[in-house]
Amino acid sequence: VKNDSVEVYFQPIYSNGCRKIRSAEALARLYDPELGFIPPDEFIPKAEQNGSIMQLGRQVFEKTCRFIRDNDLDSLGIDYIEINLSPVQCLQERLADELLDAARKYGISMDRVNLEITETSTMDSDVTGNNMKKLVENGASFSLDDYGTGFSNLINILNLPLGIVKIDKSIVWSYFNDSRDILPHVIRMFRSQKLEILAEGVETEQMANELAAMGCDYEQGFYFSKPVPPAEFIRYVKKVNAG
Repeated sequence: VKNDSVEVYFQPIYSNGCRKIRSAEALARLYDPELGFIPPDEFIPKAEQNGSIMQLGRQVFEKTCRFIRDNDLDSLGIDYIEINLSPVQCLQERLADELLDAARKYGISMDRVNLEITETSTMDSDVTGNNMKKLVENGASFSLDDYGTGFSNLINILNLPLGIVKIDKSIVWSYFNDSRDILPHVIRMFRSQKLEILAEGVETEQMANELAAMGCDYEQGFYFSKPVPPAEFIRYVKKVNAG
């Protein structure tokens, strides 16, 4: 973080309605010359523990803004880029102001940004809600990330200005591996609340087809593409969306 050496990769998100890649998730990646690639599930918790997560989050947000500024998303068919916010970031009262300042610095409209929060972030609904309200008023949209891994109050979730619910891969995989039927119920529940659904962890054509039939609006996973560097992401999107 101190050396600003964290890279941002992008994982495509497929729209079943358009049958094209319409967005992507920005993901932090860390490479060390001696250790090689360090998984996010190792360095993100460390950053949250030692307080560097705020600076890390700023760097990822700014590098994503730079990517949006330097590339014509409309010509690629991309509507917006999703950026993760950690629970620690969501507890900062000035979070909205910091993100808006960064977007202005790069000349980015906030409607190009979809911010992902986790269930843990919704537990302090006052601070999180105030930040979300200000960001939405300035054009940003929000997704609930990794639904099914936290212990949040469902009422709190439904009271927040969310547009998309991302169902965690653990729920998706349990349906296809164990035939547990919670997945269709979760999809129906959120669709009844006028929320769009994104299924994570899609790995096969069968999964992709069944999830689309269940009513998932978007899909994300290795079946489409792993997270890749910016140049590779652009090549992939051009190839898929040209078809």
